[in-house]
Amino acid sequence: MEIRKIKNHEEFDLTKIGHICFSVPGQKDVDKEAFVSRMKSEDASWNPDAEKTGDYAAFTGGYMVGAVLTPEYTVYFDGGQYNMRGIGGVCALPAYRKQGVVRGIMERVLRDIYNDGAVFSVLYPFSFDFYRKMGYECALAMTTYDVKITACPEGDFGGSFILCETRAHFNDAAAVYSTYAERSALAAVRNDSRWDAIFTKKPSVDGITTYIWKDNDGKPRAYITYEIGKNEGEMFLDVKELCFTDSTALRALISFVRGSFLGFYGFMRITVPAGADIRFLFTEHNSIKGTTNFRGMTRIVNVKKTFEAVKAKGFGVAYIEVTDRQIPENNGCWRVESGEGGIKAEKADGVNPCMSAPVCALSAMLTGVIDFEHVDFFPAVTVNGNRDMLSGLFCSRTNFLYEYF
Repeated sequence: MEIRKIKNHEEFDLTKIGHICFSVPGQKDVDKEAFVSRMKSEDASWNPDAEKTGDYAAFTGGYMVGAVLTPEYTVYFDGGQYNMRGIGGVCALPAYRKQGVVRGIMERVLRDIYNDGAVFSVLYPFSFDFYRKMGYECALAMTTYDVKITACPEGDFGGSFILCETRAHFNDAAAVYSTYAERSALAAVRNDSRWDAIFTKKPSVDGITTYIWKDNDGKPRAYITYEIGKNEGEMFLDVKELCFTDSTALRALISFVRGSFLGFYGFMRITVPAGADIRFLFTEHNSIKGTTNFRGMTRIVNVKKTFEAVKAKGFGVAYIEVTDRQIPENNGCWRVESGEGGIKAEKADGVNPCMSAPVCALSAMLTGVIDFEHVDFFPAVTVNGNRDMLSGLFCSRTNFLYEYF
């Protein structure tokens, strides 16, 4: 089996097997010749034989049998910005499943993205157990609440709510998003192309609406994006994204929901990072239902860079042994020193580690999915001492990533 990045003309084959594997009809081009012709007409510089960045496939006898896409993002983490690779479009043709196709592609992908400078990787799994063996662990814990509109408190916060229709409006939303996202772990740094994709969604065409709140000084401080959902015949407000710069801005959004939708919809459905218990915002708690799930999995691609990205609480030195089956450069005992200048991580031989962990568990702990006080929930993690330093290193962090890939 050959595993490699695809060529531009092979995007047709990749799209075809994706439609087959996910049982979604509707491939745009009837054959490869039509695909190549269309691509050349859209871009005169397009080279059908050039390597396509980030798209991998497995071939048997020259025939494509499986694929993995690796879209590139920049994400916030502990005040910094780092390279992250998403994993998407994972598929193998039915006749080639359970034959190591996806595993083989993933092993090649992990080697490549490490060499390309990725620090993190995130995916939305078809199987948690499968990807745990690839070094990933549960992440992006989100709680979905159903809240009756009548429970939303009233308030007069001044300012105005503006329907986002122009690029200037979305520039205001982007400023709010950046303030909110940079306080989180693994939230995407959105570039202009990402906001352009959001901007193309029109309320009258796509049913997706965004309102932004500006205070009395005209400063944008919050926005809400929603569509209308239906549950057992009942219409409800389905909040897709909610970002704010401070608590007053958040309360202004909740007041807007009551004032604008009371009498039209029975409840709103809102999803927020787990740990952000929004029930305190509302007047009645008994009717609020919440369900928490992991939306995805995360993986540390580069252990050294991740250790050095962390802003630890307190100073000290810890020796941490890491096991990584796919990326050997991560293996070994790491001397992790936290000082005034941040963290410095280097390999250390011949010392007894104060903690040993597989990279999957380390990924969840360093990205803040679980803090050190709950390390016992990872039976593969062994702690031998230095608990004060470790508790300052492995702190809970707010995870969220709205992007899908």
